[in-house]
Amino acid sequence: IESDFTRYSGRLNLDFELNDWLSGGIRQSVTSSEQNFPTQMGNAFSNTIQYIRTVSNLYPIYRRDENGGFIRDNDGNLIFDTGDNDQAVNGRRPVLSPSNVVAQTQLNESLSKRFFNTSNVFFQADLTKNISLKTSYTLNKNVFDNFLFTNQQIGSARTVRGRISRTKNIISEYTWTNSLNFNTTINQHSFDLLALQELYDFTGENLTGSSTGL
Repeated sequence: IESDFTRYSGRLNLDFELNDWLSGGIRQSVTSSEQNFPTQMGNAFSNTIQYIRTVSNLYPIYRRDENGGFIRDNDGNLIFDTGDNDQAVNGRRPVLSPSNVVAQTQLNESLSKRFFNTSNVFFQADLTKNISLKTSYTLNKNVFDNFLFTNQQIGSARTVRGRISRTKNIISEYTWTNSLNFNTTINQHSFDLLALQELYDFTGENLTGSSTGL
């Protein structure tokens, strides 16, 4: 049992001077990650933290007979104990039944993908010794994609023969800033004047879907 976590990231900082009065730069940051981790919040039977806090370690992970021996299937493999077995001893569990957190962690899938991008381009023109003009454009794009599969064999989705759901959120925003700066010194006194204009746009997209009876 593991999270299968992978993450890639990169950064770019580039500055350049086109001539004596015009300069600029590029800033780029990209991060992408993916992981398949067990459910750790909410009241679902597959919530590993809830299972640990609720189910006593007296209850076995694998089915046992009345004498405490392991019960195996026809192929000799151990059988996960879901807490709803028809036997007098080691049969029924009073909480979180039918479920088995180890089996559900292996059979279920909770795949999360994240992508973050920040891009910035700017130019600065030194019009005179005291006057400069700067324009800057920044784009942010964040994508969150979550796919959840709940198996049809063990757990809360057994009665509906399995369940899948997917949620995708896309956030895009950009900022365009223009500034005009004037600075001068008169008789050991410094003066700075700044005129600023900013344009901001935000777009959010959400998509959610689910199905049962797999």
